[in-house]
Amino acid sequence: MNKRILFSILLTCALLASGCGEKTDFPIQDGISVFDAQTQSYDNIVLTPDSQKVTVIDRVVTDQKAMALTFVGIGDPNDLDRLLKTLSERNIKATFFVNGNIAVETPEILEKIIQAGHEIGNSTLNFNDLTSMDDQQKMSEIGKSRELILNNTGVNPVLLKIQANHYDDSVLAAAAACGEDYIIGLSMNPLAAELETVAEAADLVFERKHRGGIIQIDLDNYDGADELVAAISERLETKDYRLVPAGDLVPIYEERQENLYVLDEDWFNNPVEERNYIKNRKIGRYVALTFDDWGSDDTIDATMDILTEYGVPAMFFLRANGVELDPSLAYTIHARGFDVGNHTFNHVDLTTLSEEEIENEIILAHEMITQAMNAEPYKYLRPPFGANNAAVVSAAAKCGYIVVDYEVSAHDYLVENSAEKIAKTIVSNTKFGSIILLHILNDTNTREALPLIIEQLREKKYEFITVAQLIGDDPLPGTIVEDVTLDNDAYGVVTVSSLSIRSGRSTDYSRIGVIPKDGIIEVIEYGTEWSKIKYEDIIGYVSSNCFVLTTDLDE
Repeated sequence: MNKRILFSILLTCALLASGCGEKTDFPIQDGISVFDAQTQSYDNIVLTPDSQKVTVIDRVVTDQKAMALTFVGIGDPNDLDRLLKTLSERNIKATFFVNGNIAVETPEILEKIIQAGHEIGNSTLNFNDLTSMDDQQKMSEIGKSRELILNNTGVNPVLLKIQANHYDDSVLAAAAACGEDYIIGLSMNPLAAELETVAEAADLVFERKHRGGIIQIDLDNYDGADELVAAISERLETKDYRLVPAGDLVPIYEERQENLYVLDEDWFNNPVEERNYIKNRKIGRYVALTFDDWGSDDTIDATMDILTEYGVPAMFFLRANGVELDPSLAYTIHARGFDVGNHTFNHVDLTTLSEEEIENEIILAHEMITQAMNAEPYKYLRPPFGANNAAVVSAAAKCGYIVVDYEVSAHDYLVENSAEKIAKTIVSNTKFGSIILLHILNDTNTREALPLIIEQLREKKYEFITVAQLIGDDPLPGTIVEDVTLDNDAYGVVTVSSLSIRSGRSTDYSRIGVIPKDGIIEVIEYGTEWSKIKYEDIIGYVSSNCFVLTTDLDE
């Protein structure tokens, strides 16, 4: 039997059989003691359903092109040396999840990893399924491994990796009781697909890359990690992605948690009473670009890059089941300044559903997109396939939504349509006030057609504006919105059924309150489009068209 395995078995048996609170008789190995006299005891800790629990992080939502690189175990020392050399040459820092026995057996190897600037995490004593153990066993597996790492390396491993991501509430509570901050999961394991070559595994990572993802490689069962990491890194660098330790993603996660946007429970109970359908608006040489559906990281990035290069605004109507798989991409669209609308959750023909089912599609999509972007999308619905009828419009209106149809389409979703054909169809059919439909699907010619469309429409003196500007929800370009600070106390009486208070001067800003009809507001600054007001203890902005200004509440 391998000496390392034999030592690990003996050490683990000794640990689990001993009481952690008493002084241990563990031997000295290479001058390093396994435990000190103050080792924590978990025997008296009782876990309950109300016990504090750690959070599992298997990805973070971010617009940064960063993915965490994590390793489980240390593998063969020679293979590890080659891996550390590759990481150094490519200036990559990673997280190594190790068990406490390794910290006792070969502290010099862990020291080498630490000195190279890498992060050490805890993978429990035996990396077994914790869900099958009782609470004390769970805490022993987690806590004693953590203490061994700390006592023998001086590093406090606050990130935990568990076997096969098998966890339940009791495991989360045990991890918290042992002082762990987070359990680190994974969003991809390139070895799980059992591909034959390093190139195939690296290609898989490249194809499935996403901002804030976590890559896991098991070193104890794979001896080519140095070549695989080099191949993955080379491919990711072509798209400006970087590999980082898991700990670098934690502050991003924590900042987001501290600033979570929370929807009102009844956000959808704000029906549209008047205008509820639009496909164009003849207001001059203005047009609006819209993109439907969902695509890969590369496809959507390329689309945004072209729009940014030409300085063209656009609205992305997102399919929410795609957003669910890659929330960082939806967040990035919003963070880069593009507007976002609703293309339903499951991309079904809404005309085949009941009104209640249509409403569920809208609500689920709105909530998923909001969760991803940490902000609400515009309440604009683009029905899939352009399938629309009175029931769709009615259901949308009940949810506070406007159906935003399109006037011009070139069927760019068909792969056989060339860039030239797409551009020609769009340009020849565009009119004053047109809403133009394109797609962000993979493997089409839309990206090649987009610069042609922009350039040719500009040659015809068309100006690109947002959908919200085109349909009148936001001011047109060049509109001067003057705020007037009133000399005397001024108030307003709300004239609509409910008036949303926004954190800024447009519907793109988050809703921070609602005022009922006939509600009284204090007007701080009056503007032609938006006014700054105070209602109860909320200060924000409301549409100036939705209240009557007065200086005498008795009138």
